[in-house]
Amino acid sequence: MIICLFLFLTGFGLHFLGYRIAFHFSPELTRAMGGAISIQQKEVIETKYKENVQKLEANIAQANQKIEELTVIKDQFADIATPASVKSKTNDLSAK
Repeated sequence: MIICLFLFLTGFGLHFLGYRIAFHFSPELTRAMGGAISIQQKEVIETKYKENVQKLEANIAQANQKIEELTVIKDQFADIATPASVKSKTNDLSAK
């Protein structure tokens, strides 16, 4: 039992140390094997994500502005297209 525990801890230690050493000498290999990235690479990825989020927010704001403009145009066309008799009836109903 002690021998198994010793071998297990030795293997775990070698794996852990080997992974850390490999990360310093060959980050591409380490990233391919275990998906690890350096802090600098993480910051680059986060910067790109933040830029993409800002672009999406700007696109959403533009889309909302267009929707508001189209709503105003739709209301204007609905006002023009509604006959006077229907307008007077709706005004009478809203006055009551």
